[in-house]
Amino acid sequence: VDSYGGEVTGAFDCAEQIFELSQAKPTIAVLTDHACSAGYLLASPCRQLVIPQTGICGSIGVISMHVDMSAWLAKEGLKVTILKAGEHKADFNPYEAIPDDVLQQELAELEELRVEFAATVARYRAGRLTQQSALATEARVYRGQKAVDARLADAVARPSQVLEAFEAELSRTAG
Repeated sequence: VDSYGGEVTGAFDCAEQIFELSQAKPTIAVLTDHACSAGYLLASPCRQLVIPQTGICGSIGVISMHVDMSAWLAKEGLKVTILKAGEHKADFNPYEAIPDDVLQQELAELEELRVEFAATVARYRAGRLTQQSALATEARVYRGQKAVDARLADAVARPSQVLEAFEAELSRTAG
């Protein structure tokens, strides 16, 4: 795994497929450098998560962005007219600020997703990481041994050595 993260769309389903595979076959997530956010979600279902001393993992949180371009457009002498059907159809358009009620609702939904994220990785890392511990990270990232101490990873090792050991173990159990 070497990922700073990505989209929520499809990530939970993909992680669940990895979790199902991990129930039937030995799996190991070898971090080459990063397993953050959705990257961590995809690593967490593996039976073991190994991180290099300089690798980072975590970022159990959710982010969304909005750019309000209204001041820039006004400075340029441009006025955008938004035509819509449905009160909330243009809630996140970049041509005006997000209304406060919509902002508060979106922040609440992002927090719900963060709680779901924490619950999911806690289920995958059963007995090693609790939902409360995952939430307590407040989306921080942890490097090397600190990731192991926070129970986000299981061991610190060089990726090449981990892969060799995993392949050797699979060869022994297959024979």
